[in-house]
Amino acid sequence: CWCCLTCVSDRTTMPAKAPPVSDPHLAAVIQRATENKPDFTRLDLQFHMIGDEGVVPLCNALVKNTSLKELFLSNNDIGVVGGKALAGMIAKNKSLQEVSIGKNKIGDIGATEFVKAVGSNASLKTIRFGRNNISKDVQDKINQAGKGRKAGPLVVVFSD
Repeated sequence: CWCCLTCVSDRTTMPAKAPPVSDPHLAAVIQRATENKPDFTRLDLQFHMIGDEGVVPLCNALVKNTSLKELFLSNNDIGVVGGKALAGMIAKNKSLQEVSIGKNKIGDIGATEFVKAVGSNASLKTIRFGRNNISKDVQDKINQAGKGRKAGPLVVVFSD
């Protein structure tokens, strides 16, 4: 569902309240990401307000993950620091195909980091940025990088 994380193999769910980084459920999600199990293909943390404090360690765990295909982090109060962490992870991750990070606070400074990231990621097929206060100029740069990939064009969505 949109309000929880469901791990396919063990049906573990994460409550929809805003967890602090020390929250054991968020720690379990991060641990699960580092385990790289083949059934860990979708992670939906929308509306959990994990902020930069939660997304940075999550990105660190996902850099080497090779099983996750879909990542949904919309409505999480992610700012510039988290945006940069996400871009760094996307540049290195080899399995993600779809990322949704809409309705956060990434802005131009954080979003600029995605220009290089989307150009270097061969697995990514779609990324959604809706409502992140990203200027038309930065949007155009990300779109250009997405179109010029060796892996083929990337679908980049800036609207809801």
